[in-house]
Order: sequence, then structure tokens, then C-alpha cells
Amino acid sequence: MRSFTFVLRMCALSAGVAGMMSRPAPAATKCVDFDDLPNNGSYQAPFVSQGVNINVLQVNNTIGNSCAGQMLFGAATVRPAANACGGNGSAPNELIIDQVLLDFNMTDFFNGNPVKKLSFKYAIVSPNVEIVINGQCFVRPSFTALPNGVYAGVKYKATACKVTLKQKTSAIKGFAVGGDVMYLDDVCAKN
Repeated sequence: MRSFTFVLRMCALSAGVAGMMSRPAPAATKCVDFDDLPNNGSYQAPFVSQGVNINVLQVNNTIGNSCAGQMLFGAATVRPAANACGGNGSAPNELIIDQVLLDFNMTDFFNGNPVKKLSFKYAIVSPNVEIVINGQCFVRPSFTALPNGVYAGVKYKATACKVTLKQKTSAIKGFAVGGDVMYLDDVCAKN
């Protein structure tokens, strides 16, 4: 009887260990919250925040689906967090984007591994905004003016203060955001 009980316990233990091993690892999350940048720092050229390279490009402010940048008059400037998503961005910093497009190097988030989900918080001060998803460009008066749907293999969902991108048929390989004037915070990716 003892050996039978021992065998049952070993089988239960083995099944538990096997069950734990077959579960997928939880998704890793990495956020670019601009908190590592100096307050009032202003960027008109490429910069790095939280280990992610961010290129500063010309923005297109003409409503449509063109990637052709038209102007580079402004900059991305670090400010105390108070505006993105009604003040719900992470403290202490956020960026104010003033007539530039920020192109995030997606391979920097997880050392080249795919990004399956990305979100960011925002507040628009002056329309228009531009978002680029896997090379597909959209310029609209606001992020909610672009219908929720699938673009370039990525599911797009926008609320009044947050945009979420999620892998549908393609990982998020390219992402850029900008516009006339807007606040940006908590650009968070999951793999």
C-alpha cells in the first residue's frame, strides 16, 4: 500500500511539474516613459530613452495616408507629467511633441524579438496627428478619427487618451507617432 501511495504522489508531482513547464512564460513588458531624460530636454535629432532609440523625423500634417514628411520646425521636449491621458501618465516626465514624428526602433524593446502589443497614452493640444504602423501611415485630426480595425496586420484601438496596437497577423515591426502638438507618455511594449 505504501509503494502504491508513493507512486500516486510521484505521478501527481510529475504531472504538476509538467503542467508548469508547458505554460507559456508571461509576456515581458518594457515601457518608454521618458523618466530617464532631463526635464526641459529638447530633441530635434535622434535620442535614446529607456534603451530605445527614437528618431526625430519630419511630420505630415495633411489629412490622408501619406508618409511624406512636410515640416520639421519643432521638437520633442520633456515636461513634468501632467497632461497625457488626463494626467494619468507615469510621473515624473512626459514628452510634448511639437510638429515632429517620433520613430521608435522596435528591435530595441526586446533585443530583436517581436513586439506583439504596444500602447501609449496621449493628449492632443492641436490637431493633426500622425501614426505609422508597420510602414502604413495615417494622418487624422485625432487618433479616434482613425476607425478601430486591422492595419498592416496589427489591430488598432483608440480611446480618448490611449492607443493600443496588438499583433493580428503580423508583429509590430514599425511604429512612429507625432503631430502638430500633443503630449505623449508610457509607450509600453509586450512580447
